[in-house]
Amino acid sequence: AAAGKRTTSAAREKMAALEGDTVDEGQVAEVLELATVHGSTQPQIKEMAAEYFLGVSADEKGRRVLHALGVTKTLLRWTADRVAVSGNAFATLVNISADLLEERVADMLELRAIDRVFEILRGDEVPSGLRDHALSLLAN
Repeated sequence: AAAGKRTTSAAREKMAALEGDTVDEGQVAEVLELATVHGSTQPQIKEMAAEYFLGVSADEKGRRVLHALGVTKTLLRWTADRVAVSGNAFATLVNISADLLEERVADMLELRAIDRVFEILRGDEVPSGLRDHALSLLAN
C-alpha cells in the first residue's frame, strides 16, 4: 500500500511539473499515460489531465498533437466521468473539432461522438454546462 501511495504521489508531482506554455508531444503522451495508468484509482490525476488537455487544445499545434496521439478517444470516454473531468473533456473536444479539418471530423464520427452527444442531451440529470458543451460539439 505504501508503494502505491508513493507512485500516486510521484504521478501527481510529475503532472504538475509538466504544465507549461509550450506544447510538447512527449509531454502530452506522458500525461495521457499517467491518466490512463493512475486515473481510475486517483481521480484527481484524471482531472488534472483533462485540464491539461484543455490548455493544450487552445492552439492549433496542441490540437494537432492531441489528435495525432489519439487523445480524442480518451476524451470521449471521459465525457461520462464526473463533471470536473467531463466538462474539460467536452471543452477540449469542442476545441479539437473547431478547425473543421476532415480527418478530425472523420475521427469524431468513427468514435461515435454524435452518439455521446445525444446521450447527454437525452439525459435527465445532466448539468447545464455539460449540455452546453455537448451542443457546441454537435454544432462543430
